[in-house]
Formats: sequence, C-alpha cells, structure tokens
Amino acid sequence: MKYKKIPQLNKNERTPPNVGWYNYLVINMDRSIDRMEHYSEIYHRHIAYDGLNKENEKKYCPSNMSIDKLRMRYNTKEKKKKCVYGAIRSHLDVLKDIWLNRRYSVVVMEDDNEMIDKHIIMKLNEEKFQGMCYLGGWIVPRLMKDIRTKDLSHLKETFNKGVNKIDYDIFRILTCRCYYISDWSVARDMFLYIVSRKTWKAIDLMYPESQIPQYFYFPAVGLQRVGTESQIGNRVIQEDMSEYGI
Repeated sequence: MKYKKIPQLNKNERTPPNVGWYNYLVINMDRSIDRMEHYSEIYHRHIAYDGLNKENEKKYCPSNMSIDKLRMRYNTKEKKKKCVYGAIRSHLDVLKDIWLNRRYSVVVMEDDNEMIDKHIIMKLNEEKFQGMCYLGGWIVPRLMKDIRTKDLSHLKETFNKGVNKIDYDIFRILTCRCYYISDWSVARDMFLYIVSRKTWKAIDLMYPESQIPQYFYFPAVGLQRVGTESQIGNRVIQEDMSEYGI
C-alpha cells in the first residue's frame, strides 16, 4: 500500500477536548503490571504487545504488521529484535486507538516514565498546534554516526521554554517514552505511514520520517524513572534528562 497524505482536520472539526483520565495512556505489559503502582487513577493502562510472549506468535498477523519487516543490525540478538518489535506494535495499537475513538489531546507514555507536570495537557492545548510533541527523550545529531562525537549542548540557549519545533536538519529526538498527540487525525496519519512502510526499524527512528509536524517541550516533563530498566534492554538511566541529555 502506498502511503497517501490524508487532509488534516479543519478548525470546525477540531472540538475543545475534555481533559480527563483517558487523556493519559500508559503502555504496560501484563508481565510488568507492577509498574502501574507508580501511577494514580488519572492514568489509563493500555495493554502492551509483548514481543517475548510466545502466545502472540501463534496469533494471526497480517503481512504489513509482521516482524519480518523489521530490519536491525546483523548482530542484533533475537530477544532484542522481539522486544523492539513489541514496542512498535504497542505504539501502533495506541495510535490506532486514538484514531478510531476520535480522541484529542492525548499523552502517550511507556511504563518507565515519570510525569513531573500534571498540567501539561492544558498547557499544550493553549499552544493551539496540531501534530506530535515529545515531552522527553534524548536529543542527538541528525546523523547517527555523530552521536558520540558531536556536542549539541549549545542548542539549549536557542530553545524556548515550552513548545519548540524540531529542526531535523540539525538534530532528532530518540525514545518514545512520552509524547503528546494533538488529535486523532495526527494519530491516523502516523499509523498509516508506519504500516505502509516496506521495512521497519525502531519506532523512534520511524516517527521523524512520518512528515507529521513534530515539536518538543523544553525542559522535558516526561522523564525515565531513575534506575528503571527499559523493557527493550536499553541502558538504565541514572542522570537527569530534563534537558534531553545535552
């Protein structure tokens, strides 16, 4: 299927959201349900796709959602690949849920995220933009080969407090730990773009290529809980990431 850009909603179609408990979605696997103890009743649990669950392998899966589409380095272990695939499927499920249920102003979080601003949705609504906004993550150079050698700390002086547009000619943001979706049409376009790709890579590498307007909130308000291990095997964060690691 060739991806075709679908027209965005016009102003008359965008209704003011009712900010309630379903506006915060936490992606959480059944085998890690204890992590939900960190969240209050305003956070809604979205059951994650567990790439390591053998029962999932037995279920029917359409070809455009198959793990066979995922391309990773030749020496990537099979367990890591299945975890990355599970993350892709989980985020796609959330995007589809937002789309089909016509939701507005949704914060999507992984279960190792700690939200330090409980009023962030209201603040983002006041900005009146349409698109996706990272609420935390790791700012890295545009080219992956420069991650360990290029210093981006000077960029902090150019960031406004609050919402900023991502300049993909200079940097990108890794991890999909916590982000905001303005409305269901944005989720729809992101979902259709990813599903229509011939090959997949990690979800945080595909989001920037979706051509959806993308922003980030500075300083970060969605942080990985210090000392908590990522479900896909990435390093355990021990430092403050409020400035996106730069």
